[in-house]
Amino acid sequence: MKDLTILFPTDFSEYGRQALEALLPTIKKGGNHLILVHAARHTRVDAQSDKALVEDAFANFRKNTPELEQVSYEMRWHFGISSDVVLQEADKVEVDLIVMPTRGAPGIERLWGSKTDSVVKRSITPVLVLHEAAFPTEVERIALAVDYEQPIESHRLFMLKEMTRFFKAEVDVVNVQRRESELTRPEKRHRKMLRQQLRDIPHRFSQAQGEEVSEGLTEHAEKENAGMVAVLPRTFGFMEKLFSERVSQRLVYNSKLPLLILA
Repeated sequence: MKDLTILFPTDFSEYGRQALEALLPTIKKGGNHLILVHAARHTRVDAQSDKALVEDAFANFRKNTPELEQVSYEMRWHFGISSDVVLQEADKVEVDLIVMPTRGAPGIERLWGSKTDSVVKRSITPVLVLHEAAFPTEVERIALAVDYEQPIESHRLFMLKEMTRFFKAEVDVVNVQRRESELTRPEKRHRKMLRQQLRDIPHRFSQAQGEEVSEGLTEHAEKENAGMVAVLPRTFGFMEKLFSERVSQRLVYNSKLPLLILA
């Protein structure tokens, strides 16, 4: 993660500030540029008063986060729904990564029914979902969930490779609920293509079993000490199944694994 533009939405809460503090060392280390984005709400007073409130909030945020002055950053804000504002800014400046901190909760609905869900579903930029403000300091292995039903465009692997190089990690390509002997010839071709695309970074191919896709992925990630899970949504039948399931609490909440959504 070097020389990237990273977008981080903030609501000025203490939780958000702590999440940012956890991210700042990585911003600084890689010489990355940070864009802080805030979605403001209209009050019942007037537009000028609203603007003053936002400016005061930003000033207090900067004051309470002195580490900001050690990195390259800028602040942007607009009136609107938070997910819309995040996507608007991400598209406008073509950021490389959106980081979305999320609180722990007793069920996946709290995550995928939130603004994070809205951003993930519509973003054309990779999104990193962080549990409880925990940006990882060490990651030895990144579990990449695949199904081989379709070929993976090379550009969608860019952020995965950036993360792998940054952490000096290994990519564990995980095929859940399908044995190698069950793959069709087109799927074997897609698997071979993926192997070639990953040839410049450490990687391996694995299989995982489970009554549900999420269960198999969860158990494999924990067993192999994965420090992050990466998935490719939308175009993959496996991913549609994964996100339509009641994804294991251990994967997103209890295990506290960062979740990298490759757009």
